[in-house]
Amino acid sequence: MAEFFVLGGRDGAMRKRGLLLRFGIIFSVFALVVLIISGILIYFNRINTLLKEREEGMQYVTRYLTDVIRVDGEEFARYQDYFMEHSQDILIPYDFDDPDEAAVAYETMFAKEFPGKILGVDVDFDDFSDELKNSYAVYNHEYYLNLFERARDDFNIDNIYYAVPTGEPYVVCYMYDTNRKEKTGKDGEHYLRIEDHVKESSDTHPKLWEAWDTGEVPQGYDTI
Repeated sequence: MAEFFVLGGRDGAMRKRGLLLRFGIIFSVFALVVLIISGILIYFNRINTLLKEREEGMQYVTRYLTDVIRVDGEEFARYQDYFMEHSQDILIPYDFDDPDEAAVAYETMFAKEFPGKILGVDVDFDDFSDELKNSYAVYNHEYYLNLFERARDDFNIDNIYYAVPTGEPYVVCYMYDTNRKEKTGKDGEHYLRIEDHVKESSDTHPKLWEAWDTGEVPQGYDTI
């Protein structure tokens, strides 16, 4: 019986070592799987967090720019109406840095045409000469594009568009685009291309049309 126990003890020890080895292997594999799954979950959670932060950032910038435009209200609407009819005639230097030069040119011309007058008080935009209207348009476009570009840089956004429906089904005009595009004028100079009309369907850009229909910043965003 003693021998039996001795032999049995050896077999038991061997079985125990075998079980421990198997357990160790199983535990290692299980731990590896858990680590992989945890890593994947952490990765996707991080991605979801980044996307949420990105969306919140874009919504904040949208609200900020919307508030700026609403404050300017009548002046911005006046320029937008003019732009939609005369965009081909508005020549913005492609490489302008700030709107100061255009502002001085407009204010100088306005003072000559309407000395001592104030726009919206003593004189209306419709009273402007065609040349003064164009100068006003150049200044306004540079001013707002510069504002959009600074918002893009300050909030670390790739690009900011301002699109206006043209009245044709699902066609918009990209009035402002902080990713500047260039065209060559008849005089050989380089100007901004500002009159792009693009068809954007509601299937590919549902948020764009939701924003237009509701007048509110939508939740989520279109992927382009």
